[in-house]
Amino acid sequence: MSSQQKWDRIYAQQNYPAPANPLLQQYAFLFPNNATVLDLACGLGSNSLYLAQLGCRLTAWDISPVALQKLTTEADRLGVDINTVCLDINAASFDQQHFDLIIVNHYLDRNLAPSLVRALNPGGILFYQTFVRTSLPSNKRTGPRNPAYLLAQGELLSLFSDLHARVFIDLQSTGATGQGLRNQSLLIAEKD
Repeated sequence: MSSQQKWDRIYAQQNYPAPANPLLQQYAFLFPNNATVLDLACGLGSNSLYLAQLGCRLTAWDISPVALQKLTTEADRLGVDINTVCLDINAASFDQQHFDLIIVNHYLDRNLAPSLVRALNPGGILFYQTFVRTSLPSNKRTGPRNPAYLLAQGELLSLFSDLHARVFIDLQSTGATGQGLRNQSLLIAEKD
């Protein structure tokens, strides 16, 4: 089964309303006004819908035409404009692309890090949140199990060391492990 077929099957079973990432909402005050935004590997595009309603100009990329069709239908229903692009994302996808804000949520391809940095406009923001290798046993395991798709501790900081970290959360097993962002890491970083 191809990657596209896998994700088409997953997204065919899902429907709206799916809320936007709560941390994206919490830190939206850091994002440029009327930003040009790339929602990378957007899935059903809840983050795209949220940002489009705030006045951002959205481009949403995903490998699944099923997900993108659902996103387009929901965007039309809400009266917002989102440019959807179906593609198998790689470094060449970013040629001649520039954005004020790039959102990456629950997706990891380390080879794309330099392309993401180049695609940010000066003063642009990267919002990157995905799963970590150290999963707390008390939490229900979500996300991939393959370590190739899981971050090592502090890895987002090293992948995007050319950017200035504004928010970094990588709690792992610190403190009251039943609370807060666990099993994931978040980086919000700015380009000079």
